[in-house]
Amino acid sequence: MERFQRSMRAGCVYFLAVFAAECAIRPIRETFVFVGVDPLTAALFEAPAMLLVMYLAAAWIVRVFRAPMRIGPRLVMGATGMTLVFAADLLTEFAVRGWRVQESLSGLATPEGVVLGAVVILGLMMPVLQMRDRLAA
Repeated sequence: MERFQRSMRAGCVYFLAVFAAECAIRPIRETFVFVGVDPLTAALFEAPAMLLVMYLAAAWIVRVFRAPMRIGPRLVMGATGMTLVFAADLLTEFAVRGWRVQESLSGLATPEGVVLGAVVILGLMMPVLQMRDRLAA
C-alpha cells in the first residue's frame, strides 16, 4: 500500500510539473491559432515541447521519489499525472471558454485533438520509459 501511495504522490507532482508547463506553452499555441495558423500545425508545434517537458519531469520525479524499476508503480504515476492533467484541462476550458465537457471531448475527434491525445498517452508512458534509460545506462 505504501508503494501505491508513493506512486500516487509522484503522479500528483508529475501533474503539477506538466500542467505548469502546459499553462506556459498553451497560450503560445492559442496565439498562433488566433493569428491564422492551422490548429493542427499549432498542435504539432506544441507537442514536442510538451513531450520534452514530460520526459524531463518524469526523469526528475522518478529519481526524487525513488520509483521502483517495475512497470506497475510507474504506470500508476503516469496515469495519475495524466488523469489530473486531463481533468484540469476540462476545468480550464470551462473556466476560460465556457465549454462544457461534451464540447471539450468533441475536440478530441479533430486532427489536433488526436495529436494532443497521443501526447497524453505518451505522457502516461514517460515514467515507464525512464526504466529503459536507466537500464541502458
